Amino acid sequence: MPHPPIPSADWSADLNATFEELFDAFAHRPKPAHPQMCVGHCIDQAEYEAFCRTAPRDLDEQLVDRYWPNQSDDWDLTTHFMPAILRAMPSDFMKGIRDFSITTGLNHRWPDLTERERAAVESFCRAWFVDVLRHRPTGGHTARRVLEATAEIGLDVSPYLTYWETIGTPDARWQLVDTVLDNPDDSYAETFDRWLLTPAARAMIAECGRGELTDIELEWLDVVAWAVSQREQDPR
Repeated sequence: MPHPPIPSADWSADLNATFEELFDAFAHRPKPAHPQMCVGHCIDQAEYEAFCRTAPRDLDEQLVDRYWPNQSDDWDLTTHFMPAILRAMPSDFMKGIRDFSITTGLNHRWPDLTERERAAVESFCRAWFVDVLRHRPTGGHTARRVLEATAEIGLDVSPYLTYWETIGTPDARWQLVDTVLDNPDDSYAETFDRWLLTPAARAMIAECGRGELTDIELEWLDVVAWAVSQREQDPR
């Protein structure tokens, strides 16, 4: 079951503003005196000592990508740097297994977060989703990646899909096409597939077929039409 939602969800927050909300919410989390990391194999002693001197705001996306695969089991260290980790997630540096290790860790330890921390994480997820819908899907900047991360944290993606219906831009509609083409992750597939058969979702896909399209876009829409028909025959 998804975690209980935060009341009065705000879909107007700016993504950068939610980063500040995260830093404020997690500011009380201390850094462990001796962070648990794979020293001598994954990183050397000098890198470890440099990391120990790093403040959360100074941990940019490249440093997160460099260090986090080596210490994701250290929950105290993770929460100390959580704002920087989440700030890095919308970039192309944080994809796949790194996303998974962070989001599933949040899911398992969700009750251990304060109410303010949970609200900041949810606010970030919503703002990230709003931000990707402003652009065509490229690289790691996709609606499906946000939905997957949000579902893995243990949050209900249904409000995200309802919000998606209100965005009538071509970029938002092509994000939907991309999500169908990629086959939704199991973490949110059942909810997504039910929504995909609603009139609102169907209308979004139909709008993509209007106007001049490239050959590859026409091919994508054919595949999406087939995928929708399969879901009609075998609903989850």
